[in-house]
Amino acid sequence: MSSVTFYRANGPVSPRSTRRSVLTTALLVVLLAAGLGAIAWYLHAPSSVFLPVHNVKVDGELRHVDARTLQQVVTRHLTPGLLQIDLQALRTELRKVPWIEDVSVRRLLPGTLLIAVTEHEPVARWGRGQLLGRDGSVFEPRTTAEFAALPSLVGPAEMQRELHAVYERYAPWFRKLRLQVAEIELDQRRSWRVTLTDGVVVELGRRQLAQRLQRFASLYTGPLLQEWENVRRVDLRYTNGVAVRWRDDVLHTAQTQE
Repeated sequence: MSSVTFYRANGPVSPRSTRRSVLTTALLVVLLAAGLGAIAWYLHAPSSVFLPVHNVKVDGELRHVDARTLQQVVTRHLTPGLLQIDLQALRTELRKVPWIEDVSVRRLLPGTLLIAVTEHEPVARWGRGQLLGRDGSVFEPRTTAEFAALPSLVGPAEMQRELHAVYERYAPWFRKLRLQVAEIELDQRRSWRVTLTDGVVVELGRRQLAQRLQRFASLYTGPLLQEWENVRRVDLRYTNGVAVRWRDDVLHTAQTQE
């Protein structure tokens, strides 16, 4: 019988040693294949196997957002796995919920969906059944009855942000005079009109609003102060003068210095 001798680089190798080497190599191949299979399964398996959704946490002071509507929207987007949730689609739908000004959605590992909600803060009424938020955006709640005391802004739909800016700028100015704004109107001719809560109408015209309001302040704190309860309308659209209409429907005009 012939014999076969195996050699290493540094000397002969016995058949027993060779068998151990072959077995070791085969075992490594099996382990490698199992490892690759596990990785492939991990990458393609549902994320719910690893990261199921255990909690949905909502942050924010919710005074007007309907909790049931919020829950329904979130439920429609929930999937068994946290990583499968389309955060952008959920955020887009949540922003359509009445009273939500802004919302952020993020995953909080290992199993929490975190939703942060910012409610609109209404500053004025707009159109029919709509409100204007502090950021100038228009939104439509189910009812505006509780906000009847808010001032009304009236004007073309595309001018809502300009109306909001004028209100934010000049309403505090009237408050300094202890007067409250009931309505600000921008008509089709782009002429501004302010109605105060005491019923007095202040005509401002189309330009130089700041200068004309300064003229109004001088008049109000001066000759008109003692007669204010009799004033019906103050027209500041004149270059160097003011027209005052009294509640007895008598019209008076006065010259002022610019």
